[in-house]
Amino acid sequence: MARVSHKTDYLILIFLGLLTVAVVLGLLVWGKGPPPDESWVRSTHSVNVNGMIVGYNVLERLGLSVRRLNGPLMPETLSDADVVVILDPVLGIDGGELGSLVDWVGQGGVLLCDEQTDQQIRSAYQAQTQPGKKMNPVGHTFSHSSSQKTKVTSVPKDRADLPLARDIQKVYFETTNVLALEDQEIRADASRRPADWLFADQTGLRVVGRRIRLGHIIAISDSSFWSNGRIGTADNAILATNLMTWAANRARGNRIGFDEYHFSGTGGETGGDVLAGLLISSSPGWAVLCLTAAGVLYLVYRGRRFGTRREPERVRRRSKLEYVYSIGSTFRNARAHRLTFQLIYLAFRHKAAGRAGLPDSAPASEIEAELARQGVGSESANRRIFAECEAALSQSKLAARRTAALLDELAKLELEATHGNSASE
Repeated sequence: MARVSHKTDYLILIFLGLLTVAVVLGLLVWGKGPPPDESWVRSTHSVNVNGMIVGYNVLERLGLSVRRLNGPLMPETLSDADVVVILDPVLGIDGGELGSLVDWVGQGGVLLCDEQTDQQIRSAYQAQTQPGKKMNPVGHTFSHSSSQKTKVTSVPKDRADLPLARDIQKVYFETTNVLALEDQEIRADASRRPADWLFADQTGLRVVGRRIRLGHIIAISDSSFWSNGRIGTADNAILATNLMTWAANRARGNRIGFDEYHFSGTGGETGGDVLAGLLISSSPGWAVLCLTAAGVLYLVYRGRRFGTRREPERVRRRSKLEYVYSIGSTFRNARAHRLTFQLIYLAFRHKAAGRAGLPDSAPASEIEAELARQGVGSESANRRIFAECEAALSQSKLAARRTAALLDELAKLELEATHGNSASE
């Protein structure tokens, strides 16, 4: 038989391998572009210098109930928090979310946010309560710019009694941005101010709290003191702790939620979402997909089939008595006629008893009667065959012709009992 050649298989495998390597190398080169600049994002997942994961972990270790809000700021999301922190969001807050935030704050929630978000919330609140009235905006004294960076500043003596200034001597902010207050918020009498002055340094007012119905909005001019790279500078960690403690004491409960939805817009990612994103957005992920595709193609190739399907031929099984017959023929050639007949008859009797549902020790009369009842031979013929066989076994010698005749009778009866064929067929 000629040896089967696998040359075509090897060529296909080499082609798939080279194609996969080329695709992987191309993806790796294509994916070596500069990573997106996310160093300024205030996400509590970020480990960059301006992220907030350090501050988040600090609050956790202080025993505060902190969590991340991964969905739009609608009632079902806000119900999981009593204090919500929104600092420098990447995605804008839409009108539906603004309305939900106003209602949530009015019912006793405390919102801690940057100045822009504070202005949006107050505008939405005014639109609900005083439609048509123009509100004086809250602006910056200085804008964000690299030339306006500051270093460590101290707390003036006349501002040391503000709520968040406790145990604080020096703080570090990256900018000189301060909050510009409205006329009624600058009154000398603090009890008549509509705004709570919470913290100020030598530059000016940094944190202000305003009441809206049953809740509060806390505006921060510069949240850099809470970033990973600044929270360990001067007394910034104390300021962050004082701020969060003051907010929690004025909320309905102590559940603090950090907004993460407006940094990613994912609405909360599961493990499957993250894996799918890595597969389709990174070079190693595309490499895995290409290798998987190549493997599937190879399996399809190896599983191919040509021509029509052929059923295996059905082979007739041999009778178990054929072995006994072959052994008997050996004894018969050695002129051991009685021993040959004895072996074949005992094997037949065992099989006939099993067909009749009787034990091997059952009398021959019961076996022959039960076989006749089941339609194997007639009762008289069965009685004659069994009687002749029992008589032959009682003799000391048995002639070859007599043995052959008895074996022929047993063969016909065994064929009918095993395969349902009568002797006349």
